[in-house]
Amino acid sequence: MEPRLWTRRCWLARTLVSGLAVTVLPPHAWGRSARRSFHVCLSPAIMEADPHLLELVGGAGVSTVWLAGFFYGHRPFPDEQLLRARSLVERAGLEAHLIDVPLGHPGDSLGSTDGGFP
Repeated sequence: MEPRLWTRRCWLARTLVSGLAVTVLPPHAWGRSARRSFHVCLSPAIMEADPHLLELVGGAGVSTVWLAGFFYGHRPFPDEQLLRARSLVERAGLEAHLIDVPLGHPGDSLGSTDGGFP
C-alpha cells in the first residue's frame, strides 16, 4: 500500500485556506473586465503590403496584434521584418506581441494545400 501524501483533513484545510486567499485578491485579478478585448494574428508581410490594414483593424476595436514569429519549426520571417512590423503596430496605437507555435503542435495536422508554410 502506497503512503498518502495528504490526509483528508490536510486537503480540506488547504482548500479552505486557498479559497479564503482568493477573496482578498483585488477584483481586477479575477480576470473579469468591463471592457472586452479583441486580438488578431497577422503576418508581417501582409502588414507591410497593406499600409491601411492596421488602421482598419484598430477601427474594428482590436487592441492587440500578434505577429507570426515561429511556427512548427519554421521561422517564416526574418527578425528585421518582425521589428519593422512591430513598429508599425505600435505607431498605430496597438499592442504588439509575438506568437510562437511550438514544433509538434498539431495545428497543421492536415497539411497546407500548397505544400508551403501553413
